[in-house]
Amino acid sequence: SSLAVTITPKPTLSLGPDRIVCSNATSISLNASATVAASTLWSTSGGGSFSPNPNLATSYTVSSSDTTAHNINIFAASANQGKCKPVYDTLLVTFQPVPISVAGSPVNTCANVASIALLGSVYNATGGKWSTTGSGSFSNSITQLNNTYTPSPGDRTAGTVTLVLSTTGNAQCSPVFSNFIVTIAPSPVVVANPAILCDTLTGAALGGTITNATGGIWSSSSAGGSFSPSPTLLSATYYPSPAEIAAGRAVLTLTSSGNGSCNPENASIDIVIEPLPIADAGIDQYICTNGVISLNADTIQSAVTYTWAISGGAVIASVPNTTATVPSNTDYVLTATDAKGCNVSDTMQANVFAMPTFTITPNPLCFDENMTIQSNPTPMPVVGGTYQWFRNDTILQGQNKVFTNPPLPGTYKITYNYASCNAQASAV
Repeated sequence: SSLAVTITPKPTLSLGPDRIVCSNATSISLNASATVAASTLWSTSGGGSFSPNPNLATSYTVSSSDTTAHNINIFAASANQGKCKPVYDTLLVTFQPVPISVAGSPVNTCANVASIALLGSVYNATGGKWSTTGSGSFSNSITQLNNTYTPSPGDRTAGTVTLVLSTTGNAQCSPVFSNFIVTIAPSPVVVANPAILCDTLTGAALGGTITNATGGIWSSSSAGGSFSPSPTLLSATYYPSPAEIAAGRAVLTLTSSGNGSCNPENASIDIVIEPLPIADAGIDQYICTNGVISLNADTIQSAVTYTWAISGGAVIASVPNTTATVPSNTDYVLTATDAKGCNVSDTMQANVFAMPTFTITPNPLCFDENMTIQSNPTPMPVVGGTYQWFRNDTILQGQNKVFTNPPLPGTYKITYNYASCNAQASAV
């Protein structure tokens, strides 16, 4: 008789090379390579579990104690191999630390700050790279962790931009991201209103506006001038220094203060310092009632305009020289205005007087030698006008008193003239 003996080959089992996985993995896929054996029985030195088990392919659920231990062993024993004994294999699983990205704490900056310093850090990775949600630019390669970011005009207008630092060289782990949030405040806006200085004794009234800052302060380009009551008052009055007066100009700068994260902004004005125009209405005048008076600016300057007005009333002429009919005592005001709008006024007083009337005595009269003709003016004029005697409408030279001694018979007439005013009387 004979006996047939079947010899099953020795089973083989391989779990492959040791594995490195990321510490944030929740499960590990395992595949056993076997011959003869139809399945594998799984076990571990760690605290996780397998599903399905036994099976050639399984999934290992990672426990927290596994990642704390950093290393665990996975054991496999062949199963379902007929009459053969089990064979074994071991797999070392190393848990790689999760990469860490530190982009930095949020910062506040300003639209007038040129750039933002970046000091990024990564751990458990070989490097990192920057990206932006905006449209600005990095001064160095995006893989340079210590970098500089220049916001674009769009970033500055938007008021915020997020810079993202992601890890690179992560091995078995996925990239990790962190955000660096930049809040961009609007720049201070400074407007210094033009200022006019007419009289150095009264100073120049200043004015300006400041937005996106809490205040401002005035300063002068040269020492010695003063701001009243304070240079921090936008509507202060500026009194120039002797040096500025001598130079004929003062440059003032208004600078924002309380700027927060912003750099100060400023605006400058140039104040011209020159003498006031001259207004000289001349000496007071006398004129008869309803007489015509001449109004003349005694000093006329180029680039200066002149107006005449009745005191407390409207302008009667916009020229340096004019005339006016005077019904009663009147104050005439001459105003001289230069190109800056600075003006000076002077007043001329027009005093009205009554013209005399003449009563010639004797009248009528008979001619004889050494006779005297009196004109008897009433009232006597308060100003020195001109008296003139005529005989038969012919002027008598040298006869300019209120009386005359007639050399010959005839018709005698006396006149009195002052400015545009005249009076006369005659006798035979």
